[in-house]
Amino acid sequence: MRNSDIEEYNKMKLHEPLKPEVVGHVELTEDDIKIAKYMSSEVHKRLLASGKITKEQFDELEKD
Repeated sequence: MRNSDIEEYNKMKLHEPLKPEVVGHVELTEDDIKIAKYMSSEVHKRLLASGKITKEQFDELEKD
């Protein structure tokens, strides 16, 4: 069940609210971390291009 389905179900208030499913402990691999950094970098570039953040804010975000 997707989280959006759970939210819709909770809006109906027919029963007790459902909680999002917790899968368990997940180990991140080096590849997972590289992909996440790349994706966040792309988001930062889009924010800079659209003028929603300044160059200084961009540099601060990219420093991590």
